[in-house]
Amino acid sequence: MHCIELIRTSKSWDGVDMPDYLQGRPELVVMKYEFSAGEKLVHEGEAVVLYMFYLSQEGLPLSVQHPKIPLE
Repeated sequence: MHCIELIRTSKSWDGVDMPDYLQGRPELVVMKYEFSAGEKLVHEGEAVVLYMFYLSQEGLPLSVQHPKIPLE
């Protein structure tokens, strides 16, 4: 799997700061995940590309490991 961060910003499309979110300024993060053919999450012989959009806050992780679901 290849993972590329495409953008990380706290500004909207027109350069204006996004309004506060929960407790502080939000941060939009766009990630591109590429799974090659033959990797675990792939249908037979096909490559998969996912574009994920996250709305978070600066300094916070984009995701956390669920305590009851182990990583393989």
